[in-house]
Amino acid sequence: MSTQSSTPAAPAFAQALAELADGYPTDPEGTAPMTVTVTDPATGEQHQVTIEPGQLDWVTALVLGELDTFPNAHSDGTGHCGHCRGTGLAGGHGGAALLDEPPVSAMTSVTPPPCPDCSTVTERVEVEGEEVWRCTAPDCTRRTYGTGDEDDDQDLPPYSETDADGTVVCFHGTGEIDIEATAELAAQHGPGDEDQDDDPLPAPAAVVWEPEAREIRVKDLTHVLAGGWVRLYSDPPEGWRHFTEAAYDPDHDTTVAITYSDGEVGREWPWPQALLVHAGPDTIPTATRPGPARLTQR
Repeated sequence: MSTQSSTPAAPAFAQALAELADGYPTDPEGTAPMTVTVTDPATGEQHQVTIEPGQLDWVTALVLGELDTFPNAHSDGTGHCGHCRGTGLAGGHGGAALLDEPPVSAMTSVTPPPCPDCSTVTERVEVEGEEVWRCTAPDCTRRTYGTGDEDDDQDLPPYSETDADGTVVCFHGTGEIDIEATAELAAQHGPGDEDQDDDPLPAPAAVVWEPEAREIRVKDLTHVLAGGWVRLYSDPPEGWRHFTEAAYDPDHDTTVAITYSDGEVGREWPWPQALLVHAGPDTIPTATRPGPARLTQR
C-alpha cells in the first residue's frame, strides 16, 4: 500500500513563497516588509509569509503573465506564453512586465518603439533576415531599427512590395520609395524598345495598405497619437470602440485612462493585450484576431 500523500495547496504555496522570499531579496535593508497569510480552507490553519514589496511585484507579474497566457492559448489566440512572449528567455519582459525591459536595439522588447516620423506605434517585421520595426499608420511606410539613433536606420536593408495594380515598388530600408530603382525595374519588364515613347517614366504612385488589426498592450495605446479603434481580448467580438487618446504614467498610475470618441473616459489595466486598428470613426472593424481589419461603414 502506498504511503505517499498529496501536499495540501495552502502550505505548499506558503512554503514556495517563503523560499522565494528567503533566497532572493529585492529591497534595500530596512524596507518595511509585508505579510501574506494563506489559510487552509480544510483546517483553518494559517500560514504567514513575510516578503518584501519587490517580491510582491514578482508574484503580481506571475499572475499577470497567466492572465495573458490563458487567452493566448485559445484557438483564436497567438499561442504566445504570457511570461516570455514566446521568446523562451528567462527573466523576461512579457507577463513579468514589472521587471525592466531590454533595450529595443536587442529586438526583444514587447514595447514597440514609436515611429521616428509620426510617433505611431510600430510592429516587428523581418526583412532580408533582419528584424526591424515598421510603422503601423496606414499612410506611413517608415521603418526603423528602434535604437533611438536615426543614423543607424540608413543601414536598413532595402525591400520591394507589389501594389494593388501588380506594380513592383522598390523602397529604401527606411521605407521611402526608391523612385530610380522602381523605374529601372519597370523598364526591364516593360514593352520592347520599339513600343516605347520618349516620355519619361512617371513616378510610381504611393502604395496604400488596407488597415490591419494588430496586437498591442493596453499601455502602448499612449503611443497612438491620432487615435483609432481598440478592442480588449476580454471584450466581445463586437466590442470595438473608437478612442482619441490614452494616458498612462507608470510611475504614478495603476491603470491606463482611455478617452473614447463619445467623451467617455475608461480605465483599463496596462498589461492585457488588445487589438488596435488605425482608422477613423466613420468605419468600424469587425476583425476578431490580428490580420485584416475588415472595416464596415457605421
